Amino acid sequence: ITFVAAFLSHIVCVFIEERAGLGSGNYDLILKIIIRLTVCVLIPNVLYLLFYFKTNEFKLILQKIKYLKNVRNNRVKKKTSALSASEKNLLSSLRMALTSQKPQKLKKCKSELINEASSHAVVPLLYDVIDKEDSEEKPSIDILQRETDKTVWQSYHLLFESARLCNCLKDSGIKCAILKGCAAASFYPVPEYRKSGDIDILLCEPTESDRAVEVLSKMGYKVSEEQLALHQIVMSSKTGIEAELHIMLSEPFDNSKINNYLNGLLKDISDHIIYKEIMGISVPILDDDYQAYELLLHMLQHFLRRGFGLKLLCDWVVYWNEKTKDEIPGFITRYKQLIKESEIGGFSDMISSVCYHYLGLSEKAVLALLVKRKTPVSKEDANLFIREVLDGGEFGDKDEWRMVMLRGKGIGALVIEFHHQMNLNFPKAGKIFLLWPVLWTLTLIKFLRNNRKLRGKSSLKIIKKTGERSALMEKINIWK
Repeated sequence: ITFVAAFLSHIVCVFIEERAGLGSGNYDLILKIIIRLTVCVLIPNVLYLLFYFKTNEFKLILQKIKYLKNVRNNRVKKKTSALSASEKNLLSSLRMALTSQKPQKLKKCKSELINEASSHAVVPLLYDVIDKEDSEEKPSIDILQRETDKTVWQSYHLLFESARLCNCLKDSGIKCAILKGCAAASFYPVPEYRKSGDIDILLCEPTESDRAVEVLSKMGYKVSEEQLALHQIVMSSKTGIEAELHIMLSEPFDNSKINNYLNGLLKDISDHIIYKEIMGISVPILDDDYQAYELLLHMLQHFLRRGFGLKLLCDWVVYWNEKTKDEIPGFITRYKQLIKESEIGGFSDMISSVCYHYLGLSEKAVLALLVKRKTPVSKEDANLFIREVLDGGEFGDKDEWRMVMLRGKGIGALVIEFHHQMNLNFPKAGKIFLLWPVLWTLTLIKFLRNNRKLRGKSSLKIIKKTGERSALMEKINIWK
């Protein structure tokens, strides 16, 4: 076999050199070396593979390579996924706060705990599980007190304003519902502790967006100059309150099937709006199955971008612990049907499993919620996901190199995401096939310019970070 490989390699090299007309000059000599190196690597190894790949010795070599690769991957996983002491403390503290367990001993208000909680906008949730009489930690206790006071005041302020805006839209004949915010807060042991930054209003009829803008404009709101998303219109009041008018259930994904599915759901959304009294104020929200589905969509949307923090996982825990406290609700069947039809069962299972392992989601709730599995995701895989959440902080702000999450590995996944970003930047022009080369160029220029001038970051490092984060997608199987 070695003789045959050598003979064939020689014949092929001579043939290529003669056809290329290579002589004895320095440049020709370099080309000959490159040609012979390439041929002598390819032909012998292809022949050895053809003759030996079925032998036991070859299979043993493959097993050893796989073993060494797994050892290396496990070392990397252990190194990158290990939780720090402050992270473990934060997760256990939140678990205590969300499940209303009476702690035998209140947590010390360590500065590391407050700093970690602050990056996830969950400081007020710790208020009732912190020892506020510890004089040694007074600076941290003062921060805890200020953050909680501010959040409680803001919660009422945004609640009253949410009700006012919805009532004015209703009086104008525009059907709407509050998303997240006070709707999610209503399931917490103390709703005022759930921090919100703006008001999210879903319009049941997207065609009513112009009229809705007109109504809010008369109430002192102004359309923001920069609109960063296709699925909402951002408006700001003179006092700094930001209201987002959602005309879709979510920003478009790079999956046409789920986008069409979401558009279909929006047509019937008005039949799934109820009024709920929250902290003494009645506001319109989505009913049970649609509210749970929208909470998951919100997490998925941010996960595929820069990520999201612990606050959204906390929403998931209190919602489902409350709903499954007595018995499994009937609407959970409809919720799981929405998940299956959207093909995001893997993501739903991962979220529920992570909340079960780390934040106190009950075993009863997680088993009822599983869509593609019979048992929760292993703690090892859940650890990779919670690591992603902890590293990103509130909507990925903790990690400055984050941008998007690819749906797979390699250049193909990068191209798919790049094309998706082109469609988001140019939604109308992107439908014209002949314009794609121009739009791709403009998207690339925008990407490079924003990284260098606005973010001051290296585009190559951002792409590398994107690839590292995307390894988690194999554990989730979105769109499958």
